[in-house]
Amino acid sequence: MTPTVHSTPEPIAPRVTHQVTMPRATHPVTHPATHPVTHPVTHLATDLATHDTALGLATALREGTRDAHRDAERGPFVHALIRGQLARATYLDYLRALETIYAALEASLARHADHPIVGPLARPELLRRPAIARDLATLGAATQPPVAAARAYADRLHTLADHHPALLVAHAYTRYLGDLSGGQLLRRGAARTLGTGPEGPGLEFYDFPEIADPGAYKRELRACLDALPVDAATAAAIVDEARRAFTDTASVFAALAASE
Repeated sequence: MTPTVHSTPEPIAPRVTHQVTMPRATHPVTHPATHPVTHPVTHLATDLATHDTALGLATALREGTRDAHRDAERGPFVHALIRGQLARATYLDYLRALETIYAALEASLARHADHPIVGPLARPELLRRPAIARDLATLGAATQPPVAAARAYADRLHTLADHHPALLVAHAYTRYLGDLSGGQLLRRGAARTLGTGPEGPGLEFYDFPEIADPGAYKRELRACLDALPVDAATAAAIVDEARRAFTDTASVFAALAASE
């Protein structure tokens, strides 16, 4: 995303010789009828919920979102962004959409910083909203509302924070691992769009100054996901929510492409 977006599929982490299993959570997620998870669970998530609890959550997320991830990146918006062919105004709309999404995500993570499942992912070194706000100011962007799809995405995050906070893990996974991976490819396209070099002004969104080694950090983040105290049903719900995150991101990209 990155955006939520990963411009290439999330690289497969090295095999872990000490597989962390997922014990029963102390805060299991339920899904009352008034706030259902609407996306069907694939065979992978079903297996996870029934018997394959030795499968790490990070692996389950990668495998369970592979198709949704690929589909989110196939549209014309991502292709134009990677090639540096977006109109400047569209790129500014993209930043406004990201600011709306990250504001909701990061406020929600901070709100649940003491939650045993959410808290380990509420990390200040990952925060993106302040950098996006600085980019918008640097680029002289006027204050405008984001596209409706970004507001809907943010509303979803607020709903999860109110009713199913453990599912915020899915959005932290899709957004931050994407920013640390394929998001770095997008930096070069953004620089071309803005007519600057890769280190030019207005590109702070792509910087993680407190993370010296992104590859090592991603490995640690995946290990953190595997160590979260989730039971099998909650893990399956997180995988399902991550698929929805990619679908919602694709909706944002489609709305931005329509404005070109």
